[in-house]
Amino acid sequence: PNLCHAQSIAIVILCTQVLAFIIALIQTTHGLLDWQTLGFTSLILHAIGLSSCVLLCAARPINARFSIIAQAFLALLIVMLVTALISYASIRFVETHIVDNANFIIQNTIVAGLISGLALRYFYLGYLAKQQQKAELQARIEALQSRIRPHFLFNSMNSIASLIATKPELAEDAVLDLSELFRSTLNTQRRYVALQEEISLCKKYLNIEGLRLGDRLRVSWKIADNTLQVMIPPLTLQPIVENAIYHGIQPLADGGTIDFEAYIKNEHVYLLVSNPVGESEKNTHGNHIALSNIADRLSAMYKKTAVLKTSQHNNIFTTTLRLPIQSSH
Repeated sequence: PNLCHAQSIAIVILCTQVLAFIIALIQTTHGLLDWQTLGFTSLILHAIGLSSCVLLCAARPINARFSIIAQAFLALLIVMLVTALISYASIRFVETHIVDNANFIIQNTIVAGLISGLALRYFYLGYLAKQQQKAELQARIEALQSRIRPHFLFNSMNSIASLIATKPELAEDAVLDLSELFRSTLNTQRRYVALQEEISLCKKYLNIEGLRLGDRLRVSWKIADNTLQVMIPPLTLQPIVENAIYHGIQPLADGGTIDFEAYIKNEHVYLLVSNPVGESEKNTHGNHIALSNIADRLSAMYKKTAVLKTSQHNNIFTTTLRLPIQSSH
């Protein structure tokens, strides 16, 4: 456990005082709490607890170089040594009337070792559980993300295929753009990318679709400068853009404009993508497949702190994302 934080130290102090109270109750002989015993026990236990916290915090950078088991043994050794030294000091300077000094030191050291061992076992099991949850979460995110990539590829290739017969030079340029796109998107190790990078990906994809749709596809950008370095999951905006084209721009004879907006408010970044929809698209559920996938990924990565919602007003379909701000640092 990280004992360099005030919250951790406060928990140690609380647990130590509870333990001191229990020990004082056990040693009560006449049914009344011996305040002198409680004071002496509290003094020793708090000295042990706080000294151990200081030493474990100071040793944390060095301890982190070893395996988890080695870290546990080193922590246990530190607590037992501190207990032995403080027990000896308490006999020498505070409670000098203790008869069996050696037995007092040995008992305290053994009890400290047992309690610390149980605590370390508890933290170790918690560590294993967190590692398992982290691995399961990463596998789930990669599985959800892998659903997007083939869909992205197939639609991009279809757009390029439609250009080969009529505009082979443009089709060749589109293939180069697509290869550049996948060079950046096939890196599955990154859980987050800067919004600026995600926007660049969307622009490349829009360039490919623009070769097919021509003047029917228009784009408007309203991106606040302070949002560009905010970190978001990769391939978050691209599926929304893809939906906007296939369920908004493509079915309309005159096409339309996709509006992008990004701004920061109350420690969250808001991303909005709006597109017109035709009469035949008003009741379609095609949008919901990709949006549901994005929502699942956001839920896995942000729990309940991220929001994805859609709305439709005056034939304008809007997808809104609200994500907690994560800087590139």
